[in-house]
Amino acid sequence: MTQIVNVVKATLIFACLCGVSYFSFYKNPQAALPVSDLALENIEALASGESSLTICYGSGTIDCNGAKVETKIIGYGSEF
Repeated sequence: MTQIVNVVKATLIFACLCGVSYFSFYKNPQAALPVSDLALENIEALASGESSLTICYGSGTIDCNGAKVETKIIGYGSEF
């Protein structure tokens, strides 16, 4: 008898946790905050570090430092 009660308790606890998770993640509109373009640029800058070198050539369709170019070369290293 106590084993059945324990299974029912575990099932109720699991169902409650699922309900709380659902309302926390799917029903709360402020849970997913938008990330601005400036924040994304800062994240990219921090991820690339201080030792990157970008060279842009020509005129084309590739985005390079805010300009459209034909060729973009990205080099990494400690000395330039």
